[in-house]
Amino acid sequence: MISIYDHDLPCVHKIAVDITNGSKIRIQGSIPRDAHRFWIDLQCSVDVAIHITPRFDEMEIVRNTFTAGAWGKEERRGGMPLCRGDPFDMLIECDDVSFMVSINGQHFCKYIHRIPYDRITHLVVFGDVKIIKCNIDAPSHDLTPIITSKSVEKKKIIATCVLITTRE
Repeated sequence: MISIYDHDLPCVHKIAVDITNGSKIRIQGSIPRDAHRFWIDLQCSVDVAIHITPRFDEMEIVRNTFTAGAWGKEERRGGMPLCRGDPFDMLIECDDVSFMVSINGQHFCKYIHRIPYDRITHLVVFGDVKIIKCNIDAPSHDLTPIITSKSVEKKKIIATCVLITTRE
């Protein structure tokens, strides 16, 4: 379990586990009443596997990928299920084909992988948002025991990042 506290923006945190089929990333936070935009990126070195950016000035959530030095085609369907001044709970679930994004317990979108998810190494958050907690639940595919015992079992690895950010 990892706990990270950070007051500076952007928040750039190395993910301590491999993102695999079945990984879940839960981000909980709150949105200031005067928010314009913020973004959540799952990065692979300089590439971005998924960029999720709620844009209150456009009243939609844009998704995209950055690879080979260029942004891809934006996806904008789904509207704006977030409200300024409110808390939120975002769940990003990874499968072999896509990321499934839920916001406040409701399915929001399916985002087809444009680059391999197993390259993801960092979580980046920036903009008009306060992130309270981030949990990463990644199934382990090796049989190395997490705690030494007589029996070796496949275990889940759970990483928790607690991020405290302030809007500057």
